Amino acid sequence: MTTSSASSRASGRAVRRTIVWLVLALFGVGAASIGMAQVDNFNDTNDVGWTHYDPLGGLGLGPMAMFSFPGGNTYRMSAPARPPAIPQEAGQARAGALYSASNYTDFYIEVDLLDWNNTIDQAVGILARITTPALGMTDGYAFTIQVTDTDISISRLDGEAPTDLPGSSKNFIPDPSKDYRMVFIGRGTHFIGRIYELPNVETPVITTEGDDLAYPSGINGLVIADLTSLSGQGVGCAATFDNYRALAVEPPRLTILHDRGLQYFRISWPGELTGFTLEYSTTLPATSWTAIPADQIINPFEEPFPTAPDFKYFDFETTGNRFYRLSLS
Repeated sequence: MTTSSASSRASGRAVRRTIVWLVLALFGVGAASIGMAQVDNFNDTNDVGWTHYDPLGGLGLGPMAMFSFPGGNTYRMSAPARPPAIPQEAGQARAGALYSASNYTDFYIEVDLLDWNNTIDQAVGILARITTPALGMTDGYAFTIQVTDTDISISRLDGEAPTDLPGSSKNFIPDPSKDYRMVFIGRGTHFIGRIYELPNVETPVITTEGDDLAYPSGINGLVIADLTSLSGQGVGCAATFDNYRALAVEPPRLTILHDRGLQYFRISWPGELTGFTLEYSTTLPATSWTAIPADQIINPFEEPFPTAPDFKYFDFETTGNRFYRLSLS
């Protein structure tokens, strides 16, 4: 990103054998089960809980950033071109919204990008670990699509001024006839950005990564920015988002393998995602969940699977229903 500037949902799949139904419910079944979670699908036609980010709005001409809810279920933010009365050194138009209830260190943020002007030079995307949000003061990180530059990047923001993390800028041509899911992940000093083409949220169309240690924590949100040269008034910026979700960790995906010969189900999740407990219920919607004892979970690279990098549990039950999920330990 280079600027001119001085709810949670359930998902899974079902597998059937002769007398047993087994459903894998992915982590994130409900907000209560994922600890520090922020979710907004904007179906309530308001942005309660969000703080508007309007750096040019305090320069004497009133608010510059505008926020609306197209269709009553999405979130649009826009900002007009910088008025002549605002000095050039204030930078071009930009706007955002910060979900300011909680500070995050590690984070997983996702949002759907539904609409934008594909003909203007603007950046749209996600903010993370933001501190001191204000004109010329905002620090943190951004994962953005640069629309007419046809690239994506992860940037460090120092007093609003962005610097792309080395190696994070990659070519990407957004198609305005499509919708995308943007995902931004921070684990310590390592950052990951992904773009998915909806409705496929399994395989990203592009991924980028970068490293930086400047800002260890902060709040998260959304951003748009006019990227045109300061020599003119700019063109403004606008985009429509939906289905925002922020967690402290990336939701792990449970996978299943059915061995018909030995009559078991192998339930597993990635070994690098520690700190979770496998639980099951015999009904959905569940009124209670039962934890699988830790000594029944085979850890990554543990015998009798010394080369397998995932967590594993083997279900040999032959009757009844089992619905599985992961929850934070």
